[in-house]
Amino acid sequence: MLGMPSSQGSGFIIREDGLILTNAHVAGRFKGSLVVTLTDGRELPAELIAIDAESDMALVKVSARDLPVLPLGQSKRCRAGEWVIAIGSPLTLSNTVTVGILSNTARNLGTGSNIEYLQTDAAITFGNSGGPLVDMHGQAIGINTLKADAGISFAIPIDEAKNFVDQALSTSRQVISRPKAYLGLTLLSLNPTIARRVFGRDGIDKGVLVHSVHPDSPAQRAGLASYDVILTADGESVRRVSDLHRAVAKATQRGGGKSVTVRLLVLRSGRELQLDVQPELQGG
Repeated sequence: MLGMPSSQGSGFIIREDGLILTNAHVAGRFKGSLVVTLTDGRELPAELIAIDAESDMALVKVSARDLPVLPLGQSKRCRAGEWVIAIGSPLTLSNTVTVGILSNTARNLGTGSNIEYLQTDAAITFGNSGGPLVDMHGQAIGINTLKADAGISFAIPIDEAKNFVDQALSTSRQVISRPKAYLGLTLLSLNPTIARRVFGRDGIDKGVLVHSVHPDSPAQRAGLASYDVILTADGESVRRVSDLHRAVAKATQRGGGKSVTVRLLVLRSGRELQLDVQPELQGG
């Protein structure tokens, strides 16, 4: 379990000397000291080794030896219908285990990271993020990342995580990558079914749902919040996540490759409001 007294998330050990894999939105939210609580109750200070906000992965390190390691499987071998186990610390309940099936092994959420997520109905909630999704052989096949609704949760495939770890350990840069136009949002394209489950009513059947806002990101500074629904970007209709990315790319082109402000029309608690967000550009 990773965290501070006021906030927490999950992670899992991938090397005996204390290398831990987790989500970027877990490790990146802590501005002060980062503390890892092991399953044996030990609390150890941790160091952020690498973070990739766009793919939502991070590596942290504690000073320890001979720690138990969770074996890494191969997510490319997973098949829909297989049983899986989600492990984490939801709502401060350490080492909680839930079980479910893989509903889909290549779900594109349109987050801009080009990752095709594992979808499962295993129960995942706040605090599970960063924990492992494990197959029936006891191997990690994914990183629990987000919950869209009851029975609809997503995990980053472990094959993607392996690539991130290899890149992180081969470079001295703490920030591994950043998209050309970085907003700092985890998004879901809305449809009537998801909208009804999230908001409990009909009538919200278009737009893009903000699932989470990355810490210290352009979106956070602009005032965007979880469960906002983005309706337009610079006056252009946003029905899918790809529409938002396209509008941001067009704005960047108009700015001659420089960061420019994009005006978003957002639905929040039944009220429309305009927010101006200025994406961060790679190398800017």
